[in-house]
Amino acid sequence: MERRFQKPGAGFSLAEVVVVIVVVSLAVPPMAILLHQTLVGQAQSNMQTTAVALARGLMEEILSKSFEDPQGALGSFGTEEGSRAGYDDVDDYDGLNDMPPKDSQGNTLSSYSGFRTRVTVENVASGSPGGSAQADGSTDFKRVTITVEWNSGDGLIRLVGLASSFGMDQYPAQSGLTFVERLGTKEGKEVKFQFRNDTGSNFYATHLTATWTSPTAYYQQVKVKIEGGTDHKEVWKYEQYSDIRMATAETAMFNQGKVVLVPVDALVKVEIKDFKTDRVGGEKGNDAYMDDTSLVVEIWGAPDKYQPFSVTLEQ
Repeated sequence: MERRFQKPGAGFSLAEVVVVIVVVSLAVPPMAILLHQTLVGQAQSNMQTTAVALARGLMEEILSKSFEDPQGALGSFGTEEGSRAGYDDVDDYDGLNDMPPKDSQGNTLSSYSGFRTRVTVENVASGSPGGSAQADGSTDFKRVTITVEWNSGDGLIRLVGLASSFGMDQYPAQSGLTFVERLGTKEGKEVKFQFRNDTGSNFYATHLTATWTSPTAYYQQVKVKIEGGTDHKEVWKYEQYSDIRMATAETAMFNQGKVVLVPVDALVKVEIKDFKTDRVGGEKGNDAYMDDTSLVVEIWGAPDKYQPFSVTLEQ
């Protein structure tokens, strides 16, 4: 019987080459698209992390200033100083619009050239600081709204804070919101917990932040409910289905430009749900399981200017 052996070094047949070309031509475009979406998603996450840091730093700077101008007339409103380095009261920052952002001395932060920071300061009623603006210099609360934009406005985060004329003697700072219980997870894809306002006084919450250590995961929905006194309602509901969100060891910031009353002894319920392993190109990604994660949640509130309350949550 005659046996045939392929000679060493013999190449592929024409048919085999054609098959390889077809397979590669079909496989490469989807892989290239996926890689592009992944890189875009990672860049968006990094930009958002930077924007949150800019907003929080600027808010802390503003709320560290006096409620009223130390040298001006009582109730005066607007920028009295000639430069950012001289700003000494909260409403000096009204109308601030920097691109790129500047530091507290007015020096340009060139490494943030793609970002714009805007500030609006409004007097608001003491009984409803989340409501409409009042006449300048007419109330004991000033609402500070910081907007950070990037990519020519394609990306945006907004942070709200409150400054008040009340002193520590009237509203003594008392540490802690008492963690009540973790309510568990639904198949590991949501985190639910509640805490109580045991600070000894009412306060107005402006926003909520959360930091978790693992796994790498992005949330899609946040709900916050407050139960206490005559209040029993959902005060924040945030849904995000199109852009990547915060991941491991980064801080997610939840607020919709609302300021809500948290009465003394009120129970606050928080639900963060629909965690995904990736958020790229509008796709939902794979489920992330948060059964063993630890979170540090911080509530920002007033009336005593910047007053963060922290709740540590562990499994």
